[in-house]
Amino acid sequence: LISCPVELSNGFKPLYELKAPTSMTIDKRKKAPCSSACPIGMNPQGYIALIGQGRFEEAYDLILDSNPLAGICGRVCHHPCETACRRQEIDDPVAICALKRFTTDRVGKKKPTNNNSSLQDGPQIAVIGSGPAGLTAAYDLARAGFRPTLIEAEGKPGGLLWHGIAPYRLPRKIINQEIAQILATGVDLRLNSAVKSYKDLEKLKKEGFRGVLLATGAAKDLKMKIAGENLKGIYGCVSFLKNLWKGKALKSPGRVVVIGGGNAAIEAARASVRLGAKSVTLIYRRTRKEMPADPHEIDQAVEEGVKLMPLTIPVEFAGRGKKLSKVKCIKMKLGRMDASGRPRPIPLDGSDFFINTDTAIVSIGQKADVSFAIDGNLKLNQRGTIKTEANGQTNIFGVYASGDVVSGPSTVVEAMASGRRAAKAIMYTLKPNEIDDRAKEPEFASREYEPILKHTPPEKRSVPIHRAIAKRVKDNHEVIGPFSVKGAVNEALRCLQCGVCSECLRCEAACELNAISHDRTATQRTLHFDKVIFSAKPPTTCEIDSSRMFQIERFGKKDSWSKAIITGRAAAVKAIEGTTPVAVEMASPKELDGKEPRLGIFICSCNGTLNENDKLEKMITPIIDISGVAHAQVVTSACHPEKGRIIEQAISEKKLNGALIASCTCCHLAFACESCTDQRIRLKHRLFRKVGYDPTDIALINIKETCLLPFKDDDKTAIHLSLKMIQSGLWQLRDSKKLTAISQEPCSQAVVLGATEAGIFAARGLTEKYASVMVVDSLKVENKTKERLSKSGIDFVHPVKPVRLDGRRGNFTLILEKDDSLLSKQEQKSPILSLQKKGKKLQDLDIKAFDESPRYNKIQAGIIILGRNEYKNITYKRDPFAVDLHPGSSRAFGSLETKIPGVYLASWLQAKTIPGRTSGMSAAGKALENGFHQIDPVFSSTDSFAAYTDRQLCRGCGKCADICPEGAASIEEISRGTGLSCIEAEFCTGCGSCVAECPTGAIRLPEFEQEYFEKVINAFFE
Repeated sequence: LISCPVELSNGFKPLYELKAPTSMTIDKRKKAPCSSACPIGMNPQGYIALIGQGRFEEAYDLILDSNPLAGICGRVCHHPCETACRRQEIDDPVAICALKRFTTDRVGKKKPTNNNSSLQDGPQIAVIGSGPAGLTAAYDLARAGFRPTLIEAEGKPGGLLWHGIAPYRLPRKIINQEIAQILATGVDLRLNSAVKSYKDLEKLKKEGFRGVLLATGAAKDLKMKIAGENLKGIYGCVSFLKNLWKGKALKSPGRVVVIGGGNAAIEAARASVRLGAKSVTLIYRRTRKEMPADPHEIDQAVEEGVKLMPLTIPVEFAGRGKKLSKVKCIKMKLGRMDASGRPRPIPLDGSDFFINTDTAIVSIGQKADVSFAIDGNLKLNQRGTIKTEANGQTNIFGVYASGDVVSGPSTVVEAMASGRRAAKAIMYTLKPNEIDDRAKEPEFASREYEPILKHTPPEKRSVPIHRAIAKRVKDNHEVIGPFSVKGAVNEALRCLQCGVCSECLRCEAACELNAISHDRTATQRTLHFDKVIFSAKPPTTCEIDSSRMFQIERFGKKDSWSKAIITGRAAAVKAIEGTTPVAVEMASPKELDGKEPRLGIFICSCNGTLNENDKLEKMITPIIDISGVAHAQVVTSACHPEKGRIIEQAISEKKLNGALIASCTCCHLAFACESCTDQRIRLKHRLFRKVGYDPTDIALINIKETCLLPFKDDDKTAIHLSLKMIQSGLWQLRDSKKLTAISQEPCSQAVVLGATEAGIFAARGLTEKYASVMVVDSLKVENKTKERLSKSGIDFVHPVKPVRLDGRRGNFTLILEKDDSLLSKQEQKSPILSLQKKGKKLQDLDIKAFDESPRYNKIQAGIIILGRNEYKNITYKRDPFAVDLHPGSSRAFGSLETKIPGVYLASWLQAKTIPGRTSGMSAAGKALENGFHQIDPVFSSTDSFAAYTDRQLCRGCGKCADICPEGAASIEEISRGTGLSCIEAEFCTGCGSCVAECPTGAIRLPEFEQEYFEKVINAFFE
C-alpha cells in the first residue's frame, strides 16, 4: 500500500483490503487512454504517478522497461498520448513527453550501464540499420537472451536520429548515451557496413545469423518532377540535413525556399536560419492548420524568422545558366476532403507568380531504398516498400523487415513499435518453447475510467524554459530546457489517474512473497459443490434447485452490517441441513523419546526478508555450541505448509526430542490475541494438530519483532539479542511439563424458549447437529405449530414458564414452572409457594429445593435460545451470590449473543423489521458456530493451559466471573456467605482476561506466573 504512488481524487488508493476473503485487491479500470495511444505500449500513468511522488529513479526504471530511447522520445516524439489525455476535457493535456524527458535527463545519466553480454547464449540475429526500429528490435532481442548485431552503413549509429534531426532539438550526447545503454545490454555493432545486395544477406546467414531484420528506413528524398529540378542550389531535405550534420554545410545559402509542411521541412527551415540565410520562406499547398508538423515546432520556426506561405505550390524552377534564381508558384484553394482526411488543394488559374531564391529545399516526403532486394526474391508492395506479414515476416523464411522500409516515412515512435513487433516475431519463431505468450498482454477490466469531478479546478500546464530567440538562432544548442523538480512534480500531479491502478508494478516489487502479479489473465475453472449460497441474485442462466441453492434474504430499505451478519448466518444454517459435520483434523500424538536432551533450533527467515547479510547463518555456530543442542538450521518459512515440513523431517531424521522455533510466533496457546496472524496460527495448527506434537515438546519464540526488525540496521545487536532469546527459549523447552487431558461432555440437548416463528426456525436449525431439541412455551400454541414441531422431531413442552436459569455454557439447568391447568389441587400447594409468600425469591432458593416440588421441573441444556422477547428477563443465577436480572441483553446489535455465553437471541424488541425465520435461523447458526468451534480439542482441554485460582489470595469479588467470555469462571460457595473463584478448565481458553482483571493476583496461568517470568528473564541474562 505504501509503495503505490497513485492517489485518487477521493483520497484513496487503487489498493484496498477486502474483508471477505481477507486479502488486498486492486481496482483496475480500462487501460488508460495515454497508454492505449502509445505505439510502443508505454505506461505514462505509471511513471507520472511516480514522478508526482518524487520517486524519479523508479519512474525511470518503468520508462526504460518499455522504451530504450526515452530521452530521444522525450524530445522528438509526436506524443499521441497527449492527444488522448482526458485532462484536456478540463484545460490542457498533461505534458507527458516533457515529463519523460525530465526523468531521463535527471536519472538516466546517473544509471550505470552494465554489460550483460556474457549472459546471452541465444541465436545470433543480424539487424540491418541502426535507426529507431533497428535499435528497439536489438534491445528487445538482447533482453530476451538473443545475440543481436547492428549493421550500419554510416560511420555512426542512429540513422535519421543523427542525420535527420537537428542538435537544437535532439542533442548528440543524448543519442550517444542511449545507444551506449542499448549496446551495454549485449548488442554488437558494425559500422560502415552497407548491405547493397541480396547476396550480402546470404553472406550474413553463412556467418551463422539465424535471422535477419531489415530496418534500413526511408531516407531517399522524393522529387517534385517539375521543370528545372536539376538546377544547382536545389536539395532534397534529407540529403541537405545529412550533409549539414556531417559538417558539409552550405557556406552561404542566401535566400532559401523550403517546400513542404512536415517536421522535416520545419527542420530544414530552422537549420537554414542558423546557417545565416538572408530569408527563409516555407511554401505549403494547404493552410497552416493542415500542416502535419508539430504545431509547437511551427511556432518556434515563425519566432525565429521563417515566413510561412500557405496555399502555394511550386510549378517550375528557373535559373541563370545552371544556377537556381527563382521559383514559379501558383496559388491554391481548398476543396473537398481527400483520402488523408484533409481538404484537397485545387490550383487557381492565373495565380502564378515568382519567388526570387538562391536555395530550394524540397521536403515532400521520402521513400525506402530497396535496391538490395532487386537481385533477390524479396517481394515489394505497391508503395515500393518491402512486403511483410503483420508481424514483420517477409516472404523469405528467416528474413524480417520493420520500420519505414515497410511502412514508408513515419515517426520515431511508430518505427520503434514496428521494430518491437518484428523482434517478437523472431523470438516466437526461434524460441517457441521459451516464449509462449504471443500477443498476450495483461487483461484490463472493462470498468469505466475514474470519473472527472465536475468542480475540478483548472490548472495551467507547465511549460519548460525556452532559450531566448536572439541567442538560439546563432547556434545549435538545445532550445527547450527541462522542467525544474518543482515544475515536474506539479505537472505530474495534474494527471487524473484515469485507469486508477497505473500498472507501475511497484506493489509487485514491494511484495516479499511474490503474491502480486499484474500479468495474470482471466481463467475459467469448474468447481463442484454440494450446495451454493448466493449473496447477490443468481445468474439468469442458472437453474435454481431449492434443495441445493440458497439466496441470502434481503429485507428493509437500507443495508447494514448487522443485517448482513444475520441473513448470511441464516442462509448458512439452511445450507447445512442434511450434511455431516467434518471432524477436526487430528494426528495421533507424537512422543519424542530420549532421556538425554537432543534439541533442534529452527530459525525462520520469513521468506528471506530477515536474513540480510546472512545474519541468521552467523547465529548457527554459537547455537550448536550450546549444551543439549543437536541440530540448528535456518528455514525459509516456518509457517508455510510445504517449506515448513523441513522442521518435521529434521526432528525425525536427527532423532530430536525437543525443538525451538525462532520465528514471529511467541507462544503455543490456541487463544488468538491481537498479535496473532494467520501465519502464526497456521504454524501452530500444523505442528500440534496435523503432525501431533505435544506443545510442551515444541517451544516458540518471537525474535522477528523483538530482535531482528527493531535492529535491522544493526546486525551485531540483532544477532546478540536473538541468541539471548533463543537461550531463554531453550530454558522453557527443558522446564516445560507434560499436559494432562481433561474429559469434557457437554449436554447434547438444546432448548428454545418460545414457540414463535423465530423460535421454531431456530429449533429446526439445531436439529441437524443436536441429539435433542426442545421448545418450551408458556402460551397457548396452535395445533399446526405443534404438528410442524413434531414432524421436525422437536419435543414441545407447554404450558410451562421458564423462571430461572443456572449453570453455564454446555451445562445449563433450566427451571420450568407448570401451569395450574397441569396440576392437581394438592400439587398446586407447593412448598415453594409458601416460601414465596414469606418473601423468599426464586433466585435465592437452593437449586435442590425445586426437586421437592411437583410444580417445577428441571431440564438440562447445552445451549439456550430465546425465541420470545419476553423471556429475556429470566433470572440467571450464575453463582451463589450474583444474580443477573437481564441475562438476555445483547452484546451488540446483530451479534445474537447475550452476555451469558451459551444463551442466544432469536427474537428481541429491535428485531421487528427482521423476519422471524431469518432471525431464528441466524441464532441457530451462531449457536452451532460456537458449539462446534469454540472448544479446541488440543489446547483448551488441558489443565496446563487453563487459568487457576490461588485460594490464599482470592477474596471472592467475582470480577473474574464478570469478564470471562466463555463462562468458565464462577464463584463457589465454601461456607455460608463466603465464596472463592472457581475456574473450570474444560471451558477456559487461556485468554488471560481474568488474570488481568483480578485485583489481588489470585488468578494465574501457567505461563503468566511471576515465578515463571522471572526464570525466563534469568535465562535471558545468563
